[in-house]
Amino acid sequence: MIWEYVLVVFPRVRDVFIGGVRIGQTNVLLRLRRGQYTFDLGVPVTYRPVRKVASVVNTSAIRPKIVQFESA
Repeated sequence: MIWEYVLVVFPRVRDVFIGGVRIGQTNVLLRLRRGQYTFDLGVPVTYRPVRKVASVVNTSAIRPKIVQFESA
């Protein structure tokens, strides 16, 4: 199985969700299967954008896909 890597960046530690399912935390390397995902940080929604869609393909542990959120 081929794994892809994502780093969801936010100024504070928050849970990271895909489709309402918690998959990890911000600022920690996450391992996923190749694909397109919709990321969010759950409630309270004190961040922007509210959700972010990203294609996760051709990554590595040293070159992850960066998904960045900002404080609202």
